[in-house]
Amino acid sequence: MSVTTLAHYQNRRASRVHQCMGCRGLIAVGDHYSDQRNVCDGAAYTFREHALCRALYEHAYWRDGLYDDEGYEPADDDLPEWWRAFVTTFGPGAP
Repeated sequence: MSVTTLAHYQNRRASRVHQCMGCRGLIAVGDHYSDQRNVCDGAAYTFREHALCRALYEHAYWRDGLYDDEGYEPADDDLPEWWRAFVTTFGPGAP
């Protein structure tokens, strides 16, 4: 499975409510968020997440050495468990 990113808008301001794919909470109108347009196995989709969730995601990969010199990003199955727990508990959409 190979994901191709067609566009990545890293600092958008929401004009309507979206769901964050990181913490699963809501991205409220006016909040900053990351917006990616991707293609995987012939299907196009949009991936949105809070700016904070995106920053924590990138920090997790750099901290655990999961990026290599070419910018390789492993599959989501490789996400550090502490990142998942942190975003679920303290992310903008956490209960």
